[in-house]
Amino acid sequence: MNKGLVIGAIVILGALLYLVITGLGGSSVYYITVGELKAKGPAIYGKTVRVAGKVVENSIQWDPQTLTLTFEIADDSGKLPVVYHGPRPDMLKDGAEAVVEGQYTPEGVFKVNPKGLLLKCPSKYQEKNQ
Repeated sequence: MNKGLVIGAIVILGALLYLVITGLGGSSVYYITVGELKAKGPAIYGKTVRVAGKVVENSIQWDPQTLTLTFEIADDSGKLPVVYHGPRPDMLKDGAEAVVEGQYTPEGVFKVNPKGLLLKCPSKYQEKNQ
């Protein structure tokens, strides 16, 4: 077999492997609970993380002039104040399941990245109690 062809194939495979590993490493963000986020304290400040929870009832505040949206999410381990800048999502409602991606600040507020707010409405089709 041609030695140049083998070396070329190895170089191409190595480059592809490098691109896959660096691409996955840069975009991998894991989910943590509100309690895990708060427990990490200063070690987590400035790092991009994802936190999931339900939107706390009556916590949504919207300022249309500054496009600032504040609300709280909660899970079994606690509550987390959230700040988002951008258009108000239609699906943001009390009880909606939310996943926020952004940074936790020393002030105890979670600042959501521009495209880091994912929402799922609470189910309207729940089984009827009989």
